[in-house]
Amino acid sequence: MSIRRRSLSVSLAFSLIVGLLIAPFATTQAKAVVFGEEVPEASVTAPWVASIWYTKNISEQAQFICTGSLIREDIVITAAHCTFDKGFYWVKLGADTLEGDEPFLEVSGTWRDTRYSKKTITNDLGLLKLTRPVTNVRPVAIPTATQLSKISKLTKFKMYGWGLDQNDEVAKFLRAANLDIQDAAARRAYGSGYKPETMLASGRYIKAEKLYAGGCHGDSGGPLIGIIDGKPMLVGLTSWGSAEGCDRGKPTIFTRVSYYIKDITSGIVLAAKAASVYNQAAPTNTERSSITGSARVGSTLTCEQGTWSENTESIEVYWTSPSRISGSRNVSVLVTNEDAGQTFTCVAMGKSRTAQMPIESKVTIPSAPVLDTSQSISGIGSSAPK
Repeated sequence: MSIRRRSLSVSLAFSLIVGLLIAPFATTQAKAVVFGEEVPEASVTAPWVASIWYTKNISEQAQFICTGSLIREDIVITAAHCTFDKGFYWVKLGADTLEGDEPFLEVSGTWRDTRYSKKTITNDLGLLKLTRPVTNVRPVAIPTATQLSKISKLTKFKMYGWGLDQNDEVAKFLRAANLDIQDAAARRAYGSGYKPETMLASGRYIKAEKLYAGGCHGDSGGPLIGIIDGKPMLVGLTSWGSAEGCDRGKPTIFTRVSYYIKDITSGIVLAAKAASVYNQAAPTNTERSSITGSARVGSTLTCEQGTWSENTESIEVYWTSPSRISGSRNVSVLVTNEDAGQTFTCVAMGKSRTAQMPIESKVTIPSAPVLDTSQSISGIGSSAPK
């Protein structure tokens, strides 16, 4: 399917937050980088940071909802609250701007941790399976078993996100912020709602400006990076923060990746299984359908269905114009004299188990020539014999 540029919907991204407040702990799922810095060349320095786009109905435009990270050539990791069993997902990678011209990569399967709780925002881990592997972006590394002990010693981090800033303004460029470990502050702020075994707290107080950098509305599922053995490593996923406001001096809470290594491994298998058995993706017209034949009276026009993705279960071809053939299922039609000046339109409708996708093709037949003046014979004198 050819995906046109999609518009950003701040309201949708925000609605995913405000509907999931945890009243006892005054927390809400976090969604953006506040008091951070724009990344000038994100396509080079952090191409693996993904923007995630979603629509419930294939006929509607997809909207940006969350951030994620490419951890394998066909797997994007994000927060569980960014994944849904129904609907359609696309991902952008290697982008400098949110609304850039980078292609939308189709998602065919999703998985979330079965222990995820909407009420307590625990086990906030999800995966997206891309229909086709990415070959031009190197995935970010996740910790190995031998590196797990080193993560507990980290005190400095860097978070990335595509969401709103402290002024509720939409990101033009990817944002990042350098953060510090904030376990003690998280215990004071959130009490038993903060679970250090499965969560990681981080933030940074900017003393000179008296501001607090961290997560906010727009970046759920985004990466928290730590340096292990001299290499950047994915150690956290943006999960939740203070419901009082993103700049109130309270830490951002991240899902602790090191705790979920085994879950991620099994989740990759299950996401691939979901893509194979259920395949959430809409059918895709990989080689566009078209009308072949000469656009002239007396010619035969043929509606070619094109080539479709593997999850396409059936393809229906029919004509919608001109009116004399509207609704016809005949693949080929003859252009008659009465069709001069008319537009022939055919539709190739691909159908999968989740959606149907119409691809329309058009060709216009030139109008028949019309005389502006009466015919006459010139060049004959008045003295010529009759």
